[in-house]
Amino acid sequence: MKRLLLTSFAALLTLSARPTELSGFYWLLTPSGDATVGKNSIVGTKFSMEKDLGYTDEIGTAGGSIILGDVIQFGVTVFGAEADASKVITRDIQFRDLNFSASSRVTSEFDATIGRAFLRLSSPTEGFHIGGEAGFLYAGLSASARASGIGSAEAEADAGMPYAGLHLSLNPIDALSIHAEGRLSKWEISDYEVEYVDIEVSARLHMNVLFVGGGYRNMGIQVIDKPDNIDVDLEFSGPILYAGFEW
Repeated sequence: MKRLLLTSFAALLTLSARPTELSGFYWLLTPSGDATVGKNSIVGTKFSMEKDLGYTDEIGTAGGSIILGDVIQFGVTVFGAEADASKVITRDIQFRDLNFSASSRVTSEFDATIGRAFLRLSSPTEGFHIGGEAGFLYAGLSASARASGIGSAEAEADAGMPYAGLHLSLNPIDALSIHAEGRLSKWEISDYEVEYVDIEVSARLHMNVLFVGGGYRNMGIQVIDKPDNIDVDLEFSGPILYAGFEW
């Protein structure tokens, strides 16, 4: 039995560790969504990132990934996004323990760090691949708001969750590949809830060990922290560019 386990493990490593992909991406995303940011027993005001705080501009954010394997793949990918906005608000907004009154100019900042580690299985067919994906997602979110004469407040929300996904790729010619991916997770544990949806379509041009490509990605994530009266429901969407190496 011990020899069988060692043989199986060695076969798995041989199967999964041959091809390697190392890539970076640039995502020109537009953040949107709603949030309620209270504090303990203080209930915050539900506000819109676009309408209330003025987040209307696109944000350029960079990330990277490494994937090992062919039929069986192991991968890690991570990216970070930062945005800020300043707007004269038209209604009172309770953010943490501060009340920002109407007609105040509120300057806010938002940061997100999102990473995934995953195992992906793919069909060994020539020219067309379809398979499942399972992994773990980490999302770290932080936000701050300040106004002259009122003060400043900050909030953080972290979440980690398993997720499941599906991916497919098509090679109409050797130098071109078309990809579609979808990932989903929804968990409720005690006073915490997390929901995650991520859809991406792209095309890549392959030149020996180098590839470049582009596509469109839409990702939504919601984090609810009931004890701290925090409910953040965000969406990131926009075109995405890729470049990397595969061997």
